[in-house]
Amino acid sequence: MKDFFGVSTVKVEMDCPAQFSIDQETIDGHVTLTGLRDQEISEVKVEFVEEWDVRRDGRTEKTSLVRGTDLLCNQKILLREGEQISCEFAVPVGLKPTMIDDLKMKDGALGVLGKMASLMDFDKLSKKDGILGGVAEVASWVEPEKPNRTYKVIAVVNVVSTHFHRFDPKCEKIVFRVDWGPLKGRS
Repeated sequence: MKDFFGVSTVKVEMDCPAQFSIDQETIDGHVTLTGLRDQEISEVKVEFVEEWDVRRDGRTEKTSLVRGTDLLCNQKILLREGEQISCEFAVPVGLKPTMIDDLKMKDGALGVLGKMASLMDFDKLSKKDGILGGVAEVASWVEPEKPNRTYKVIAVVNVVSTHFHRFDPKCEKIVFRVDWGPLKGRS
């Protein structure tokens, strides 16, 4: 029964930084697989995933996009009970900076303008009269939608005897995007 559902076969642990910047090319870390029973695995991959909510017809739908993949193993190997395999990874970030992202990474007045724009709620400000409303209208045109985004690094192990892909063992870590300020570059 456990083989059919792929339950309790491989323990997946991942170590990677808790934050990243859009100007990084990769997020580096390592994955450790521990056999909980003798098990044959055929693939180990690490993905960088971006998730956000989209409102359609009064409903909220979760949308996700795999931005980068690092394939660590693409062959059948036997992982025995109690045995551990550790792999290094460098999963591509695969994000492109917006105009506001470019501004907030600059020094001087342009950097301050970009940082302030990244913190603004354009929808609320565009309803105001005066210069703030005008600036928010222009800024919302430059960066039209600003949905709440979640970024994850996900390690997935394809277990050969698992008949349903959704039961493959995996480990997910939420990583936070920090493009400027004192937290940039810290793990």
